[in-house]
Parts: sequence; C-alpha cells; structure tokens
Amino acid sequence: MSNATAESAGREPVIRIENLEKRFGDRPVYDAVSFDVMEREITAVIGLSGEGKSTLLRILSGTMKPDAGRVLVRGKDITGLSPDGLRDWQKRFGMLFQGSALFHSMTVGENVALPILEHTELDRNVVDLMVKLKLEMVGLWGFENFRPSQLSGGMQKRVALARAIALDPELIFCDEPTAGLDPIVASVIVKLIMDLREKLRITAVVVTHDVEYAFRMADRVIMLYRGRVVVSGSPEELRNHPDPVLQQFLSGSPEGPIPMRRSGEEFLADLLKQ
Repeated sequence: MSNATAESAGREPVIRIENLEKRFGDRPVYDAVSFDVMEREITAVIGLSGEGKSTLLRILSGTMKPDAGRVLVRGKDITGLSPDGLRDWQKRFGMLFQGSALFHSMTVGENVALPILEHTELDRNVVDLMVKLKLEMVGLWGFENFRPSQLSGGMQKRVALARAIALDPELIFCDEPTAGLDPIVASVIVKLIMDLREKLRITAVVVTHDVEYAFRMADRVIMLYRGRVVVSGSPEELRNHPDPVLQQFLSGSPEGPIPMRRSGEEFLADLLKQ
C-alpha cells in the first residue's frame, strides 16, 4: 500500500461518485457506478475500449450530465451547476486530453497561457512568468516560441500537461496519457504525473487501458466493465484479486468471460461511448 493510500484512511474523499447512470439510446454506459477519489491520490480507471472511460471525464468536468446519480466534489454536487457555477468549477481542475488537443496555430507559450488568460486578469508579464515556470516543471524551459508541429508527440503531451497545471489546480483529469507513446516517453509522462502530484499536492484521476502504467502510477485502481465497477483497490490488491473478468483483462488472454466477438450493433454502441 502506498503512503498516500495509507494516509487516506479515515478522510473524506475529494470526489464521491454515487450511483452514476448514463445511457446512449438503449445502451447503458454506467449502471449505478460508485467510487471515491481521495485527496492527493492518483486514481486510475481501467477497462476495455468502449467502457465509457472518457465519458467519465466528461461527466467529472461538467461537460456532460449523467442520467442519474451524483458527483460530489468536497460534498457539493457538480452535476447540476449553473453556467457561473460550472465556470468556477472548471477553474479548479486541469485536463490532459488524449490527443494533447493543442492549438497548432498558437505557440507553445500561447497554448499554456490560454487558461490563465481565460480565467484571470493577471498582467501579461506575470502570465509569461507563469508559463515559463510551468514549462520548466515538465522539462520544456525555453520552448515558449516553438509551434506544436515542431515538437515530438511526447513533447506535445508535456506541453498539454503544462497547460493542465497552468492555474495550479487542486485536481487533474488525464485521458489516456500514455496513448501513442513509445515505452520510454510513456514512462516519462507517468513520472511527470507522479512528480507533479507531489510538488503541487494535487489529486489525479487517470483513465487508461494500459495496465502497466496504471499500476505504476496509481494509489488505487478502479476497473469498469459493462457499466459497473468490477473491482477496486490498490494495484497489489488487484494483481491478487480472483475476479475472472479482471484477471482476463490483466493477462490479455482471449480466453475467459470477456467475449472477443461483438455484433455490428454492439460495435457501434461502443463507438458512441468514446
């Protein structure tokens, strides 16, 4: 058990997800999903493609509403916020998107400055200093005037991470942070997320299908399957858990309770969940 997990005993969660339900048409994405995200922990949400992991981040960010259930952030439900309330909530978290989602018409510095300029009225000199500091934290000091197209995929991901922490958020949401990266670069991103958790004292929710990196960075892991939480716990607890769905997912075996063949209707439903 990690130090963060041990320290979480007896504390209230930063985020409490209660009986979350979401459907696309007649297809359920979530069926009474509940779990907690504890302060200063990295919580990894794992599962097959099409299990609604990215949908979860949309609900947490307030850009999508569930059909039922609540998402409590320090005891306050964020699922029914007013436009002003939603804007205030969005100042409190940073988002690392799967494809980095950088604006290629802007420089690296302009990309990182974007949330600061949008949510504050700080002097431009102060903004520029903040941008330099955030880029230094991800190992990109001096890259302010580069364009994203001039950078490698891993460097673009680090720029996106600098933008996600631009406002010193209390939470960060990461959507497949290692997707499309080679093992060395993926390890760098994982280490950065872990280091930033310590330096900025932030809480992170990471959705990923990559078990190796999820287990490396997370204090606790949640597995979703067919709209429900199959199992949750520390990486050590999941490695030794007897659930056959979990063990098939961890091993990558084609044999087990997870069917490898899907109908065209099921395939389309999975695409809609992304």
